[in-house]
Amino acid sequence: MHRFQKWRDALQVAPSQKAVAGVMDNYIAALPSEVWEVLPADCASVLKSSTDVQAAALCLVQAELTFQGSPEAAAVVHEVAHTFAVASLRLTSLHGAPLAD
Repeated sequence: MHRFQKWRDALQVAPSQKAVAGVMDNYIAALPSEVWEVLPADCASVLKSSTDVQAAALCLVQAELTFQGSPEAAAVVHEVAHTFAVASLRLTSLHGAPLAD
């Protein structure tokens, strides 16, 4: 299985939103076919067709909460969901706080 820690480390040092997007593009490209086979179809579709990391994170975390597959498949969904959650949090932290009036 691809290693979550490797990707989390890369996301935490990504200096910009563009860099986060690049890390996630590389992550998606590195996912082996075995991962794609266990991801819920709606989430796989979001990952393949969208550049919205936060929408993908939401889809994956929701899928993880309701996942009915084997423990091994659940571990894969968990890892992918949490990788996208870390990316989403990194994007939020890079965006900064809203300006005060």
